[in-house]
Amino acid sequence: MSAVTSVDLAHRLADELMATRKIEAVRVWLSEENFVIPAAENPDDFFGARGLSADEVQDLMKSVSPFGNDRGFPLGVSELRFGYVEIPHLEQLQPDARKLVERRVRAAAMAISGASTLAKAEAASRGRVLVIDDDDGLRKLLDKLLTRERFEIIEATNGREGIEIATREQPDLILMDWIMPVMDGSEATKALKQNPATRDIPVVMLTHRSRAQDKVAALNTGVTDFVAKPFDFRELVARIDTQLRWRHLLSGSAVPSMLRGDSAREPRGAMLDQLIRLVRSGEPEAALERAIAEAERYEEQKLPERAGAAYKIAADAAEALDNDDLARRLLRLSGRAYLDWAKSTPKAEESQRGYTLSVRRFVEADQLKGS
Repeated sequence: MSAVTSVDLAHRLADELMATRKIEAVRVWLSEENFVIPAAENPDDFFGARGLSADEVQDLMKSVSPFGNDRGFPLGVSELRFGYVEIPHLEQLQPDARKLVERRVRAAAMAISGASTLAKAEAASRGRVLVIDDDDGLRKLLDKLLTRERFEIIEATNGREGIEIATREQPDLILMDWIMPVMDGSEATKALKQNPATRDIPVVMLTHRSRAQDKVAALNTGVTDFVAKPFDFRELVARIDTQLRWRHLLSGSAVPSMLRGDSAREPRGAMLDQLIRLVRSGEPEAALERAIAEAERYEEQKLPERAGAAYKIAADAAEALDNDDLARRLLRLSGRAYLDWAKSTPKAEESQRGYTLSVRRFVEADQLKGS
């Protein structure tokens, strides 16, 4: 699934603000290099010549206190400005209505910040992928398909050869088969994670095994993510893409503001609450396996926000079992699921919530080294 664009989010914001029935019209301006453009307006053709000019919008965006005027709200995170939300007769809004509109605008700004970062990552080469698999036909197929998706492919036929190539070539990600001659994927992953030169390279395991305990075993070796064989190629590309792109998101200037406050709550539900009670009642082993199974079920049902919450509960269970390595890997899976939610939800507030929870999970997993 491709990431939503800033223009998509501008249209969503305009529709959401009109749906509040608090305003008569809205126009969302987006900044493009040294100029601004009207990206979305609702109703169509409302403004014409009576709205703000591009020069006026640029002046308002540069204002020290842009929230102090009655022409609209800036779209921004910290000191960054992505655009401006023009609302006629804003001064006539009641205080509660104004606060509601302002919250929607701030949520959209956070979502646009994340979308802009992801778009920059997607525009560049997607990265170098080392494929470690003893199946010549599968390697050739992956080479052809992934090259078409703008990945650079390196190949190895077994775990031992893969370790040597990974150490020398320093790929951005490794696709690892589980069962191979000479050295299997589990042994190879353990060796990679013990080597300072390769321990930070994400490893995505390709496996026929699908039981929850098999996934736990794979995570315990250091695997970052896993894809079941036979795999859907679009899912595989999405998994690879997410692992490579989330670093760009986390390196953005929006990260500090994403980590403040409690606005991004974890999704909840009867099953999730039951799993939480299992952890708190002293049954972390049962909670661990059940939470992973529930997370996979939510992923199959295309409910990434619930999958993210279930993986977080599994991480809490692993921590209760004093397995910090497994807990970190489960937190990464939670972060990946929340990032999928942020990209797929049509609502700006949910998108912002997904980006925030994703960043928090990756930070908790100690993935912001040096930041």
